[in-house]
Amino acid sequence: MTTDEGMALHHHGIHEAIAGSEELVGAGGKQRGINLLFFSGVMAFIEVLDVILTRNLNFADGSGVAHSIIHFVSVTGNVLFAVMLVFSIIIVVIARRSTPWIALPAMVVYLSVASLNVLTNIAVMIFSSQTGSASQLSLIADLALMFFSITLIFSLWYQVIDSATPHGAFDFPPCGPDPEVPPKWFDYLVLSFNTNSTFGPTTEGVKSRVAKGLMMLQTSLALTVLVVLTARIIKAT
Repeated sequence: MTTDEGMALHHHGIHEAIAGSEELVGAGGKQRGINLLFFSGVMAFIEVLDVILTRNLNFADGSGVAHSIIHFVSVTGNVLFAVMLVFSIIIVVIARRSTPWIALPAMVVYLSVASLNVLTNIAVMIFSSQTGSASQLSLIADLALMFFSITLIFSLWYQVIDSATPHGAFDFPPCGPDPEVPPKWFDYLVLSFNTNSTFGPTTEGVKSRVAKGLMMLQTSLALTVLVVLTARIIKAT
């Protein structure tokens, strides 16, 4: 290969590195900010759903290593929620900024624990003998609680990933008369709801591999919950 041919291949992108927009780290948080108090409000609603679902699944009556792990994850999520709430109030009152970059790692930690909590809840639904003897009404309530928990958690995941990714992780269609208006949390909620119900985005373009991986995880969780609990509801008497 001649020098001119090698330069031509390089010019056409053969040797280009993977774009930095696919990483969580960077300075992209300045592009699409996150209102910390609103973020904490959604977290509070997630915590309420988790408390109700935990009570329905009768974790308090369990014992052994599995129960200890579940209890630890649940308590950790509650503690992180309290820390995030206090942190949000301090940032808003003192710094008066929507999203300082230091807040993003804390959000990722909380969402990771909340996602792990969802996984433990799903595991209990699948393997616990108590859910096998539950009534249809109780199983329908559990299905609704789990559906909305997954939807809310991943709506925050998508907002964090989009904020932390330079040039954004998603391409949203223009909304309203001003196409330059950045997406709000409701846009990520719709994206998460569609991923839960239709198992993929509808009008949004996905530009980040991290976001694609999260959508695969959410679809897998939604399918598992739908298949398992629907079978339990049909079987219940």
